[in-house]
Amino acid sequence: FQEADAKQTTHKDFCARCTGLPELKGDDEIEVELKSAVTEATGKQVVGVSVCWDYEEHESEFTQVIEDDLAERAQLKRAHKSERRASAVANQNPCDSDPESDSAQAKERSCWAFRKVEDFVFSDEKGDMLKNVAEKGPPGSVRRGDLEEADKEIRDKLASLVCAGQCFIVFETEADRNAAVERSVERWNAGISFRGSRLTFEVADCEPASILWQNCVEQTLMWKLKKAVGGFISYVLAMLFWVFAFYAPYAYIILSSNYQYGQEPSLVANLSFTMVVVAGNGLMYITCSEIADRMGFQSLDNREVLYMLLYTIACMLNVLLD
Repeated sequence: FQEADAKQTTHKDFCARCTGLPELKGDDEIEVELKSAVTEATGKQVVGVSVCWDYEEHESEFTQVIEDDLAERAQLKRAHKSERRASAVANQNPCDSDPESDSAQAKERSCWAFRKVEDFVFSDEKGDMLKNVAEKGPPGSVRRGDLEEADKEIRDKLASLVCAGQCFIVFETEADRNAAVERSVERWNAGISFRGSRLTFEVADCEPASILWQNCVEQTLMWKLKKAVGGFISYVLAMLFWVFAFYAPYAYIILSSNYQYGQEPSLVANLSFTMVVVAGNGLMYITCSEIADRMGFQSLDNREVLYMLLYTIACMLNVLLD
């Protein structure tokens, strides 16, 4: 996979990870200043800068806002398509079509539908409905005043965020990215100066779509050690719980059953305890996923690697016990 990935040109090939940013507030236009500073220091044109912010406290709230915004955009896009489709239909009156082209029954149905739409478009009912939507919004929506208040609250929270100490810088070409990384190491040795801090570059090791932005915060060695120890203990406890609470009862019933004269446990007993083991397996896999999420990986790729390792070990234990 690594060899195949190296032969392909993707987004990460133009991107460098920059660390060492000072503590800056969300209302500071740091992206513009960083873009100019890096361009001037490296001599390479910067396309854009994506700063990492510490928003763990507001993660669920910001995620909901983004999802609502995407849903609203999708709804507006569908409405726009419907409007264009309706306009096209209005310009093609089926009642004026060639009587020889369709059957009389099909033409009658088409004409009836067109007249219903036409009556609604030019009726007072439509005007009242549009006026109601303009004043109160679509059914189930909030009022404009509430939207403005919620928008102001979100803006205030965004402005209060603190820079997480790193960012991603996108260059025009991969060669420019590589040259900027080398220059930041060789020429300045200690990095590039920015607002009293020294910035260091490294090649981005993940695609933009796989970045877990909520985890892009400063992670000390002690912090990582605590996460690793906590995850290991949780995994071991979960495995022990699965063995003794789910698998052991099933194994006991199977081993203690009477197999003389070709007898076997009943179908109900087999099915019941099999489902218990399946439920235990599902619980174990959910635990593996939760542990991987809590490790604080900054890339989805690394998170998936850990999850697959934990998942594989659990499956191997299950096979060995069987």
